[in-house]
Amino acid sequence: MSDGTQNAEVGNTSSTTSAASSGPDRPKLLHPLLASEVIFGLVCIGLWLALFTAGTFVATEEFRSAIGKPGATPFGKQVLAWFVVLTCYTFSNAALLSCLASVIGKFSRRSLAYEVASIQQLPSAPEPRLREVLVMYSVAIARGWVIFLMLGAGLLILTTDAIANPKQGDYIRLAGTISVIGFLAGYDADLFKRLLDRVAMLSIDSPKKG
Repeated sequence: MSDGTQNAEVGNTSSTTSAASSGPDRPKLLHPLLASEVIFGLVCIGLWLALFTAGTFVATEEFRSAIGKPGATPFGKQVLAWFVVLTCYTFSNAALLSCLASVIGKFSRRSLAYEVASIQQLPSAPEPRLREVLVMYSVAIARGWVIFLMLGAGLLILTTDAIANPKQGDYIRLAGTISVIGFLAGYDADLFKRLLDRVAMLSIDSPKKG
């Protein structure tokens, strides 16, 4: 066998080995969940339920009027009014729900991956550092905020009644829609990227059509 043939075979073997090590058959690992991460995820679910309930039943008109009259309202009532408006008023409440739903989506994704890996009895990966976990959930919050901006802007283009004078049915539809999309954005990064690409394409095509 000539040297050229031997070199070709060595090259083919090396490329095959490299492809196998980086291909889909490489061993998967069980990525553990931190105890603090589990507690954080459950707290976020509880907060989402509390905010959704408050947004559904708490009227904010009185508190918004108090904010508009700072000189005539005691300081304690001003603080209470700001808290109620930020947590219960339709627009700010929807923003919080979207961010929380995205965090819950990320938590669900990691929990599902951990459960599947446990069932398959995969070897455990090193425990993630707290900084890495914080980065993951910070990114999820940012995705939820972007979802709120996109849906909120679209809603304002169509109508302002659902924001200025929201009815209970309008709020439930808005909160449900924005929470589902926020959850999916936190759960699937590829889906979130495709959504952003779609919005970018529509914003580019609109001026051309006009």
